[in-house]
Amino acid sequence: MFLRRKIPALFIRARAPKSGFAYGSGRAASTACSQQKEKKRQKNFINLIPSENFTSQAVLDALGSVMQNKYSEGYPGARYYGGNEFIDQAESLCQARALQTFGLKDSEWGVNVQPHSGSPANLYTFSALLNVHDRIMGLDLPHGGHLSHGYQTPIKKISAISKYFETLPYRLDVSTGLIDYEKLEELATLYRPKIIIAGTSAYSRLIDYERMKSISEKVGAYLLADMAHISGLVAAKVIPSPFQSADIVTTTTHKSLRGPRGAMIFFRKGVRRINPKTKEKEMWDLEEPINFSVFPGHQGGPHNHTITALAVALMQAQSPEFKAYQETVLQNAKAFAKRLGDPKGKGGLGYNIVSGGTDNHLVLLDLKPQGVDGAKVERVLELVGVASNKNTVPGDKSALKPGGLRMGTPAMTTRGFQPDDFKRVADIVNRAVTITQHVDKASREAAEANKRKNPGGVPAFLEYLGGGENEREILQLRSEVENWVGTFSLPWESNKAYHVQYCESSIALNFAKVAGTTCVMANNLSPENTACPVDSETRSVWLQSRECKKSAQFNGSINDAKISSPNKADESCPINQTSNLMSTAAPRMSLWESLTSWPAPPAERQRALNKNSSNEQEIQKASNRTTLLSPTSLSSLGQHREISTIPRTQQLSTLTDQKNLKETERLPANCEMESGISSEGNWVYPSEKMFFDAMRRKGFTTEAADMKTIVPIHNAVNEQAWKEIKEWEKPWESEK
Repeated sequence: MFLRRKIPALFIRARAPKSGFAYGSGRAASTACSQQKEKKRQKNFINLIPSENFTSQAVLDALGSVMQNKYSEGYPGARYYGGNEFIDQAESLCQARALQTFGLKDSEWGVNVQPHSGSPANLYTFSALLNVHDRIMGLDLPHGGHLSHGYQTPIKKISAISKYFETLPYRLDVSTGLIDYEKLEELATLYRPKIIIAGTSAYSRLIDYERMKSISEKVGAYLLADMAHISGLVAAKVIPSPFQSADIVTTTTHKSLRGPRGAMIFFRKGVRRINPKTKEKEMWDLEEPINFSVFPGHQGGPHNHTITALAVALMQAQSPEFKAYQETVLQNAKAFAKRLGDPKGKGGLGYNIVSGGTDNHLVLLDLKPQGVDGAKVERVLELVGVASNKNTVPGDKSALKPGGLRMGTPAMTTRGFQPDDFKRVADIVNRAVTITQHVDKASREAAEANKRKNPGGVPAFLEYLGGGENEREILQLRSEVENWVGTFSLPWESNKAYHVQYCESSIALNFAKVAGTTCVMANNLSPENTACPVDSETRSVWLQSRECKKSAQFNGSINDAKISSPNKADESCPINQTSNLMSTAAPRMSLWESLTSWPAPPAERQRALNKNSSNEQEIQKASNRTTLLSPTSLSSLGQHREISTIPRTQQLSTLTDQKNLKETERLPANCEMESGISSEGNWVYPSEKMFFDAMRRKGFTTEAADMKTIVPIHNAVNEQAWKEIKEWEKPWESEK
């Protein structure tokens, strides 16, 4: 039985004030309009930015949940506001899953999940462990490091980290494109930093954490691993983990991990070492300083909706599907780099790949041999429908005019790209570089003719290029890209992409307390018991039925349908599955179960449905019989009924003809006889009284007061299930 819950619109379109901002033609634009345009852009763009990804609908649902309404300064069990019982549950669950995801023991590691993003997480860690002007060493930005590791130029401190602390960068060996560990050790021995950072933002090779740990111990420094880019790969165990060597690990949560935009700080706890002289245990002292640095040191209230969404993402990251996704991320990156970097005579395009290849999710292209810079190519790629980002490479002098282009595979792997698809992407990038070379030459000539300063600069190029509307090659390539990438689903559109969507976010976290349970229930969810409710056998039967000739097509009114066999049912036929999350009273039924296999029927009904019985009146009598109720019970039960969004599969008038049909032609189980039907042909959900009567009739122990809780949950779960089933089947529309 399906039922309906009224759900408010996700977005409320507000009328813009007369004095509001004007966009484009001067017409006011609403946020809903902007969101729809961004959704369309994401659909029709090839996203190669390695720090971006597409998160699941379950994560988006949690981000847009009521969890964002609550202030909760402090930590679980020690808040500065009241009413945080369930906020505490969500944050504690998130912490537990963070440790589980990376295979850590809570006796050896702790984690703070409150940082709003990655750069602040690094600042909070530095502030917790260092005094002002203490020393840090991190990979130089032009060599693949990150701004938050303390980047500065000879004349300016770019990152505020370099203002608060003294920073010295280590670099790559330019001849190999790999981290120069020998030089790092030499510098660290002289500089004596208190923290050495093992982390990158544009380095395509694996980090030797053991070597860096050895160097850190030699100079008495903490080893901080910033795994923001690679945390998803680490979680899936497809690349080495930093946790065996690092003292502190920071990470963002929205890149390869595919969670919401947030961050985590992991820190060691427990016994650090045994004092060789006193034989006493020396304990790690990281937890209290780091937690205090986050709150109250730098932040106020945490973003509870983000923490809840992160808990969902961390559960997804523990699934076999997530591991398969990360393996494909690596395969795609290698295929992409090989096509770009191999010599032209050996099936490649002859580009210079920094370090000569990749071991992770990204590819760093050095464009200096092509005579163009990353900023210009980035703009042309954007105009043809490819999102990438300019990036510094070894030898660059300006971060505003970098010679490299950074590209990654996580986002498009989420949408279903395979190695052959990334070979095609490499060809698109190559065409964009060629277009850039032609436009750059023309823009230089035009700028020189106009006696413009710096005719080869990025501003002159961008001014000449405009929106690319005058470049035929750009328009043609943009059309090709849109027509191709638009055929790949976004994660919330399809399970065909690498997308793991659990009903935890939409059902368990929203309805657990309503049902009288606790969020501990979410701890027990696993990929095995949160799989898509449509079993493979059911779907196989359904797809086979699509090959048969339809006897009717649902056109809005159920009374117009004349279906002679359930095996030829329309695609609007609902699939009635029993949710293993909300009930274990009945086994899950296949789509075309006959009337003779309803779950656990009472003895009287079972006799009526016996194969030897053909007494339809007896069947109807058994269906309509109810348990006698007291006047008090009846008076407390509502009789209002709601109309669902789910269509029925069959006319009511045909239900009485079951005895004349062969067993293979009988109606599906969800065409049971007790429910009503709307004028639009949709199910009508039972009232509280009807629901109570049915449960008593079928042998369940329940009270009238329970209906106030059970009926709304029942309705909401069925509406959500129907919505997700329709989304789940979209990729197979062509098979129908």
